[in-house]
Amino acid sequence: MTRAYFNTAQALLRQVAKHVLQNIDRVDRIKQLVHPDTEVPVTSVALDIENEITDRLQSLYPTHSILLAYGGLKRAIEVDDEDQYHWVCDPLDGINNLMCGLPSMAISLALFHNRRCVLSLVYQPVTDDLFTASTGEGALLNGKKIRARKQKHQHESLIMMSGTGTVEQAIDEVQDMSKIAINMSNIRQLGSTSLSLALHASGAADLFYARNISICSMAAGLHIASEAGARIKKSQQNDLQMERVISLLAQN
Repeated sequence: MTRAYFNTAQALLRQVAKHVLQNIDRVDRIKQLVHPDTEVPVTSVALDIENEITDRLQSLYPTHSILLAYGGLKRAIEVDDEDQYHWVCDPLDGINNLMCGLPSMAISLALFHNRRCVLSLVYQPVTDDLFTASTGEGALLNGKKIRARKQKHQHESLIMMSGTGTVEQAIDEVQDMSKIAINMSNIRQLGSTSLSLALHASGAADLFYARNISICSMAAGLHIASEAGARIKKSQQNDLQMERVISLLAQN
């Protein structure tokens, strides 16, 4: 059954990527909106992607609920108390990069079965790279196995970091990061949590650190990193009740 969900999800991600590709060189056409359901700020591109994913998943799987980065929780149209499936979606992780013309962003989907993540996909529409994982089967990049690399000597290690929030939270993040990075040589911040975690899973970095990130931004990438062999340290459990993760540390 997981294979059927995977086929649906990967086809859907490639389909909605058109909204990014049609606007990446025409960011002047992207509108700043307010989400009609949650009244949070959202761009027209992210809203179009979110709506298309929601419509497709609800049409195919009416007993599944969907947690959306901007639209919040969409409850199942039909209830199945014994076999609960929940999708977690970030329609465009890295929207600020898109608005600046930077090609670093991702669309992500994770599927939870009875509150446990069983399937995850992170798609980079600009490079056409698809990171995937199924629980117990490892992680893949474009269909090929990936593994988190063994950590180098600390002074040679590369760290990726991510986070959102207020200026005060950003200051706290930098202070925390400085304690970890003081003996390491390189720090990168891509502006996309899901893509950073997926790249970390493929061996592109030795360490990933984040604060104040939503479950929609981290669910798929975290599952992929875990299946690739990264060690995960979290301040809270990976549970659908969680709205914010205070801190996350993924280390090879």
